[in-house]
Amino acid sequence: MPTPRKRKPGRPPGKKSDPNYVQVTGYVKRETYRALKIRCFQEDLEISEVMQILIDKWLESRNLP
Repeated sequence: MPTPRKRKPGRPPGKKSDPNYVQVTGYVKRETYRALKIRCFQEDLEISEVMQILIDKWLESRNLP
């Protein structure tokens, strides 16, 4: 009887395999994207984290009475 293979060490599962996340696409100005990439690198953030924060704030602002 074959023995089960052990998983090799590697990256932990990411958002792509997390059912709580979906991929979205959109268009932004090239200059904006470059500035975003630089700032995210400087602050050790992922672009998706910034998008989540901004979208949440935008949605909250639309729920005002």
